Amino acid sequence: WMTRAWTLQELLAPKVMFFYDSKWKSYLSLDTTANYKESLEIMQELADAIKIPHGTIVIFSPDNLGVRDKLRLASTRHATVKEDVAYSLIGIFKSDIRPHYGEGSDALGHLLEEIVARFGEVTVLAWSG
Repeated sequence: WMTRAWTLQELLAPKVMFFYDSKWKSYLSLDTTANYKESLEIMQELADAIKIPHGTIVIFSPDNLGVRDKLRLASTRHATVKEDVAYSLIGIFKSDIRPHYGEGSDALGHLLEEIVARFGEVTVLAWSG
């Protein structure tokens, strides 16, 4: 689930993070009051597993990343519905596009059009997800 498109914001946004095993025991037997975002070991393991830089996970803010960096993060995600590739980025880009399920991969085109119009970042048209 860590590579699912819709979980990107849920993974990056929290200031405090905890992980548990399948029996609801604290991951790596750490104190459950500790913030796992402060554990270098856990954050590096997570970064290696999901291919997102350690620093991005720990101090993520949509305002701290450029357009291409946001799209690169999104390119590591998987979606079962084509539209979700774009719709999962609405919050990260503070986008005004409205989901219209059934438009398929056109949704990504609509998002990229808005990014070009809003940020003037024409190089995103060379991005593929």
